[in-house]
Amino acid sequence: MTIKLRSLPRFARFFFAVLLGFIVTTPAQAAHRTLSPELNDKLDQLQANPSQTASTAPVYVIIQFKKATTLANGIQKVTGAGGQNKSRLNVVNGGVFQVPASLLATLAEDPDVQYISPDRQTIKLSPDDYILDASNTNSVQQLGYTGNGIGVAVIDSGVRASHPDFADNYGVSRVVYSESFIPGLDASDQFGHGTAVAGLVAANGNASGQWMRGIAPKANIINLRVLDATGSGTDSAVISAIQRAIQLKNTYNIRVINLSLGRRVFESYALDPLC
Repeated sequence: MTIKLRSLPRFARFFFAVLLGFIVTTPAQAAHRTLSPELNDKLDQLQANPSQTASTAPVYVIIQFKKATTLANGIQKVTGAGGQNKSRLNVVNGGVFQVPASLLATLAEDPDVQYISPDRQTIKLSPDDYILDASNTNSVQQLGYTGNGIGVAVIDSGVRASHPDFADNYGVSRVVYSESFIPGLDASDQFGHGTAVAGLVAANGNASGQWMRGIAPKANIINLRVLDATGSGTDSAVISAIQRAIQLKNTYNIRVINLSLGRRVFESYALDPLC
């Protein structure tokens, strides 16, 4: 049967339009607001193919809890429901968890949960870091600024601390702290990107006869490695490194955090754990 809207009374036409709008928008409204788009897609796939293997498949997620919820209580809730806590991310009042895919819908309905997103992959950016004098360092240094005594946290693929451009007047490296957030790997640079970035920040030109220098040639580098030998990492590693930089702020007078990495945008900055 075909319904002709013009033949219906005005009230009936209005009711029909509202009903049609409800039918069209119901699937979108069924999505969990506290789940990222990718995780909502995963739940849709589970509903379409509810196999035991798919339901129990582990998913690594970052769960942010609401401000009124203590991190300890939030972690206890997730582990009590069957998740595993892999690390704490105090700076976002959350943590990294391994949970079965079937648990996502339950966690999304928890009133203490702010947002759940995958532990997404980050990559290095700035492919043209090797361009000479791209940062106009000469004009800055002519004003007498050298970064002396300032700490800069370089969150990247690591830094080659033995590079001559990072040695002070006594031959001591100005890479004053190094830590890796990549499981099984030390803080050395196996990719090259982090050392190049640190050079743009604080190289003093020892290796080039003062021809190639960084913007602050007397600054100290705090080396926080979050990218592997292919230039890949995760949100949780970057967040953990930011957290460490905050903890070390007073110890090394850290005034700058450099993040020459990133990934695609999936939601508002207010929900994105990395933002």
